[in-house]
Amino acid sequence: MRKNNLLASVALFRKLYDKEDYNNIYDILAEFIRGAVIYENKLTYTSEEIKGLLKKVYGFEIPESVIKTTLRNRFDGKLSKISNSYTFQSTVKDNFEKIEEELDTVNNQNESLIRNLYQYISNKLKKDISKEEEAKIFENFTHFTMDNGYSDQYSELIGAFVVSNQNNTDFTNNLSSIREGIILYQGLSYTADLNELGKWGTDLDIFLAPEHLFNALGYNGILFKEIFDDFYNLVSDINRANKPTAKNREKKIRLFYLPETKGEIDGFFFIGEKIISGKKTIDPSKNAMEALVKNANTISDIKTKQVNFYNQLKLMGIVEYDIEFDAAKHARYNVVDQNVIKEIEVEAKKNKRPFDEEFCHNQLVLFSKINLKRLGKNSFPFEKISDIYITENAVSKYLAHNNAVKFQKEDTAFAKDIDFAIARFWFKLKKGFNTGNHLPKSFDLINKAKIIISSYTNNTVAREYHKINKQFKEGNLTEEDVVRLNIELKEKNNVPEYVSENNIDETLDFLKDDNFIENIKREVERKNTKLDELGAKLAEYERKEEEQNKIKIVEENERRYKQAALAEWKEYENKGWDSFRYFGVIVLLNIFLAALAFLFAFNIKMKNWLTEFNFVQILVAVIYVLFILIEILGSKYIFNKAKILEGYNWMLCIFSLQQEKQKHLNKTIEKLKEIDNS
Repeated sequence: MRKNNLLASVALFRKLYDKEDYNNIYDILAEFIRGAVIYENKLTYTSEEIKGLLKKVYGFEIPESVIKTTLRNRFDGKLSKISNSYTFQSTVKDNFEKIEEELDTVNNQNESLIRNLYQYISNKLKKDISKEEEAKIFENFTHFTMDNGYSDQYSELIGAFVVSNQNNTDFTNNLSSIREGIILYQGLSYTADLNELGKWGTDLDIFLAPEHLFNALGYNGILFKEIFDDFYNLVSDINRANKPTAKNREKKIRLFYLPETKGEIDGFFFIGEKIISGKKTIDPSKNAMEALVKNANTISDIKTKQVNFYNQLKLMGIVEYDIEFDAAKHARYNVVDQNVIKEIEVEAKKNKRPFDEEFCHNQLVLFSKINLKRLGKNSFPFEKISDIYITENAVSKYLAHNNAVKFQKEDTAFAKDIDFAIARFWFKLKKGFNTGNHLPKSFDLINKAKIIISSYTNNTVAREYHKINKQFKEGNLTEEDVVRLNIELKEKNNVPEYVSENNIDETLDFLKDDNFIENIKREVERKNTKLDELGAKLAEYERKEEEQNKIKIVEENERRYKQAALAEWKEYENKGWDSFRYFGVIVLLNIFLAALAFLFAFNIKMKNWLTEFNFVQILVAVIYVLFILIEILGSKYIFNKAKILEGYNWMLCIFSLQQEKQKHLNKTIEKLKEIDNS
């Protein structure tokens, strides 16, 4: 058995909680008492010694009253009490081997998880992790699981490790066992009497910080809205179970906000009006502001949203409540401490986080009001305290838990976060984990890791936004630079539901970037150089493409001209041959008449034959005369002289037809070019 491993102990506590062998938390606590007794290997203790032994072996800090009740009710016949000492019988060791084996199994699972965490951080830091650093990482991881450690050295790397494993079922199951075991353990450690479980018996006034009012109405995204809904539903369950009488108030738990909170919210809407009117730019780290100005086009739209904001809160039973505090009159309740504020400033500078002295002072004034409302009665546990301020602001929580602010170390802090309240309500109402109930979103450490990462991202975005504005005012950045840098900031994953294993490495790089502005400017210059190079290449490509297109156009035109010229030549050629045939017929007619005249004039025989003037000779003479008339009249009135000339010209070029064809084609192409260019 490995001692004092709180994470393994709470995981085992959660595992036993599901087993049918155990009826309630007393039964499970009895097993841990047995284990502590067996480990110490002695049988007689006081209840105070058992309390210390549970701390030594398991890391548990259990109220002594709960230990006494467990000893009294769960060890019947296995111990005897003499004065203030309890003596266990030796049979207390019987059948404990299985519990030890289960604890060893849980230990092995946790050690594997922690080893993977060390390796992850080593890889991200690009160095080997020393034993001292491992101890610090383990301490920070314990804080992470215990609802603490937002400002721890390794909290963003732990959050990134958890997010990067969100799809690993074994990992998430192990993490859930640890987280749910812690909720059970913390509920046990904060409860003096477990018999009081099942109902909330004390009047409690909860004062909500501005972020929770925005979360209530969904201004900060889905996850924060779901977490607030879990809180609100538990409060509603408690109030529904309350039966009002003449002696008590209607609600056990009432939800309020202070005038200071209303002032912050009114200022928020006023800034929204300035953004809409173009007098102010939007801070990319303010997700609620992004939600406000979305779909708002005029100042009137913002004012309407402001009225609706308070109306919706009122419908939920969340109203303003003033606590009139006067530092002089109520000096005994005043918790303002300038030394604490200085301490916060030093830590903020060390961790490179924004520091606002006025905010710190105002928070201490607010805590003074809570102290006045409590009438200084701060020693009660959360379940019995009368008033509490619920906030997620890390500085507010640090101040509230600072021993210099609290009057006694054991006092309940003036402020708690909503996860703490949800866990206390859940445990107090005995909701359990294995009853099919909806588990609050805040119980999931994956969600917590995403919230931590988004919180770091928001802080870094806010820091860089202020640096950008400062450099712009100093003239070191142009308006174009500011626009580009703000666009880059807006793209960062500063809403929890957008943080995932796919972008966690990119987010870590941003968180570690101490030269964001310079790096973005260099990246822009590099991109511009690349764009210039690409532009030159594109211009060259376009030039070549244009040349190719011109060549293609010329070639296409040449092809078109040639086709048109060939078509025209074909038509011209057909016409030439037709004219040539026409010319040939006329020539043959003239040759025939000339030959016949020559024959009759110089051939004695033919001449004698013609002069016989018989019918045939007369017919021949008539036909001849007819042909003569045709020739005479035709050459003057009937024959197409132009066609005859064309036929004659065609006859002249028959023997050089190829050259004629080429000349004709060239001439036609030139004419077509002139037409296209005109």
